[in-house]
Amino acid sequence: MRERYLTTLFWIPPLLVLGIFELFLGHRHDYSGHYLAGYGATFIAAMLGIRMAQGKMVERHLPLLIIPFCLLCILGGIITESTIFRLAKFDEVDFFNQSLGAVLAMMVVQQFVSLLLDVETPTNPHDISGPIIASSTASASKENMRWCDGGIILGVIYLGIGGVLAFA
Repeated sequence: MRERYLTTLFWIPPLLVLGIFELFLGHRHDYSGHYLAGYGATFIAAMLGIRMAQGKMVERHLPLLIIPFCLLCILGGIITESTIFRLAKFDEVDFFNQSLGAVLAMMVVQQFVSLLLDVETPTNPHDISGPIIASSTASASKENMRWCDGGIILGVIYLGIGGVLAFA
């Protein structure tokens, strides 16, 4: 059940939004490309971060890091759009589409993190130790690593397709 849910979570949201972009803005593939590239790059970065946090104390605080990490990825989009990919000028629409991809990717990552952690609210409201880790067993940790690795590969695929569409 969990595997089916994660497979759906990793594939359906980005492809559904990509389909909407292509349906309504099919004449501008670069819009779809910037969206998917922003999604893919953010997804790669988030999965790498989650993979590095596995088994460490910071793992408990992953839900609190979602929004700052998303903003950091959007900042990365600003930097790449205004430096590396500056072909003519800073394009606000491309930046918006990249940011939309980053936000959707982090929404998916938030769901993934909530599955990694048993997000039980502590019974004591003054307990700030964070959620109880559900992935404390070795087999659960190995499975989570496998999902992170799959997410990185999927992010690379999305980034690659986005790059092709952005320059189509």
